Amino acid sequence: MAHPTNGKYKKISKNKQKRLARLYRRGTSITELSRRHGLSKSSIYYWGHKYYASPHSIKAATTQELNSLKRTASRTARKLEICQKCLRGLELTPKEKYAFMDSIYGQYSLHEICEAMDVDRGTYYNHLRVKDKIGQQEIRRAMLKEEILAVYDASAHRYGSGRITEALRQRGIKTSRKTVSKLMRELGVGYVQRHRKASSAYLAWEDRKSEAQLRQDKATKKSQVWTSDLMMIRYKQHNYYLCVYLDEFTRVVLAHRLGSRTSTNLVIGTLRKAVAQRKPAPGLILHTDHGGQYFSYMMERFYRQHHIYHQASRPHVPTDNAIMESFFKTMREEFLLDPNRFRSLRTLKEGLDEYIGFYNNMRLHTSLHGLAPTEYERQNS
Repeated sequence: MAHPTNGKYKKISKNKQKRLARLYRRGTSITELSRRHGLSKSSIYYWGHKYYASPHSIKAATTQELNSLKRTASRTARKLEICQKCLRGLELTPKEKYAFMDSIYGQYSLHEICEAMDVDRGTYYNHLRVKDKIGQQEIRRAMLKEEILAVYDASAHRYGSGRITEALRQRGIKTSRKTVSKLMRELGVGYVQRHRKASSAYLAWEDRKSEAQLRQDKATKKSQVWTSDLMMIRYKQHNYYLCVYLDEFTRVVLAHRLGSRTSTNLVIGTLRKAVAQRKPAPGLILHTDHGGQYFSYMMERFYRQHHIYHQASRPHVPTDNAIMESFFKTMREEFLLDPNRFRSLRTLKEGLDEYIGFYNNMRLHTSLHGLAPTEYERQNS
């Protein structure tokens, strides 16, 4: 091997290379050897390992040692054969084999493990890839379960798989309703069971499409069309009546009030509260059913004073006030399944206030593109 010295190359003899390699093996610093002889460190390092591992430096094994190694190898091969026969006798399934191999993976060579367990290496590699993929899926499933429980608890156990899926998408978590439903079953959490009634067969579709739906198509802003109705609540053998005013465009509950009678004072008091809070422009349309409270003298005078145009549903067509009927149905299923669970009438009223706040500010509405009523109102104001 030639090396540059003062602009020229000199050839190092093999004896000198061996002598430098010997000095290097005995502990002389490679930096010192390089400086003393004017040679590169890499050359001295190369010679040291070359002649250190040279066949001439390896002591030849005796015949006795070779025979001993052969007997040890033969004994090891027979032991391996016996272990493999034992494994076949146990009739382990591939899954059980993989579980044992996973437990010792990393402690021994993978080739040795596969040979001992009589498993093809490619098959085990596929198992490792699938295991890694399943592990990632389990991590994602655990994360989804935590998010589902968070949304479910925030909705006071009222959301089903559809609204939870929409809430997760708003949080930036992409998943399907089928996956959410399956995870909810695994978590053991339920939701409000919806009971859908079959539509009347004797009414054509054109007849069932109500004026309220047509008017809703024309509502393009808040406080343009309001709707109202009364609902009876049976509480401890007494009847109470809930009056609600709702904005048809944003579905926001404008005002609500619970009374012991279906009186004009209940209806007008709730409307007065809604008008004071919302301050609608003149020309507001109020849609109700044919309840006598909405046609009383006091209500008519209130309409004239605040420039409210009153419309009523067609006779015997309750679907004209479908928006209010839908709200009351939702409230019964999510909140009023058992009103007697409240200890007093005051706690019942507090529960109504809490649910209305949840409905306005948190509950996702399918007809509002998956938004809560107040959020939809904010975006379209």
